[in-house]
Amino acid sequence: MIHEGELLAAIEFKSITSSFGNNLNNRTEEALGSPTDLYTAYEEGAYDTSPRPWLGYLMLMAENNDSTGSVRVREPHFDVLSDFDGASYVDRGEQLCLRLLRQRLCDGCAFLLSDVERGVDGEYWEPQDELTFRQFAGSLVGHINGYLYFQGTVQKTLGGDSESG
Repeated sequence: MIHEGELLAAIEFKSITSSFGNNLNNRTEEALGSPTDLYTAYEEGAYDTSPRPWLGYLMLMAENNDSTGSVRVREPHFDVLSDFDGASYVDRGEQLCLRLLRQRLCDGCAFLLSDVERGVDGEYWEPQDELTFRQFAGSLVGHINGYLYFQGTVQKTLGGDSESG
């Protein structure tokens, strides 16, 4: 999201519908690398006078037998962390999003589930209260409203007040 040449926000949208093991591993690597790249570019001045951009991550995962079943782990050298012992791919995707948010790699994260039948109609559900779309969108809107308010573009930000400019 760019406003008058300033980078205000960047959102990464990902979905996983099959091959959960490979896809979740790849999404995890990307989810850790993208914020590092963006924040390094920001530190180096690549975005000129832009404020620190808001960074969001949204993952939609198919809920089915493959994603909800317990994942086998091999522990030849070290014990797996308890959060991942017996966890499904859904559990692991949720953990990824929680950690991105709680470790402040992202400013907003949403983790959504859907299935083949209801997903076609846009239905989804949110297994974790901290990772809802409402929380995600509220954080983004707050960031943008704060920026616009201090730029003099928005006169009031709460209660549905009007904008000018």
